[in-house]
Amino acid sequence: KEFNTLSLVYGTTSETFIAEENQVKFVKMPAEHPLDGSVGAPPPVPGIDDAAVDSLAHQVQESSLLGHENVPAAPPTTAPAPAPEVDLLGFGTDPAPVLAHTPASFTLNPNVVVSGEEYQSKWGAVPDAEAHVVILPLSTQPPSIDAVEAPLGQVSIKTMASGELPTEFKFFLYAQDASPAGSIMLVQASIAKNTSPAEMLLTIKVSGLGGRDAADAFVEIVKNALAAYM
Repeated sequence: KEFNTLSLVYGTTSETFIAEENQVKFVKMPAEHPLDGSVGAPPPVPGIDDAAVDSLAHQVQESSLLGHENVPAAPPTTAPAPAPEVDLLGFGTDPAPVLAHTPASFTLNPNVVVSGEEYQSKWGAVPDAEAHVVILPLSTQPPSIDAVEAPLGQVSIKTMASGELPTEFKFFLYAQDASPAGSIMLVQASIAKNTSPAEMLLTIKVSGLGGRDAADAFVEIVKNALAAYM
């Protein structure tokens, strides 16, 4: 058996401390392999003679004893930083959601007056397919019709008619865009009683220009007016 510590202390190879029967011997391959007489020895490698083979064997034996002393560890490799993502197809990343808000230029005409006949005529002139239906969740249910009409009136949303039914509050509202376009918003609204969660249903038709944008801006004004119940 080998004792690497003695080899290191005395500065000699392992043969000095290993019995002859336990030493590893390097034997050259004979010209003919002993297990297969039909296979010849491989041709000699040019430039390597017998002395070189003996020297190489001696170096291998010494390296088994001395090769582990003070071997510097290979420096750790650092994974390369990932390359920045390239948009090859030109679709770009998902855009950040755009929050709806009331356009600064959208205001309501405080002096608008619409008769009942005019209200019905304008409502019928806008196809139902062009109506905008919006559900506003409420944190609490308004206690009465007046609790809804009063704050809406303060922001120039007028009431054509309203009523309290056994299961809901019902409102017919209108307002006019104060811009030169003068579009009129016609609204049927309802708030169901004793439901959880409470909510306000708005069906909006826009008579004139503006369409969806005008309806969305109108809804933001309603939400601000009824903030106490939102």
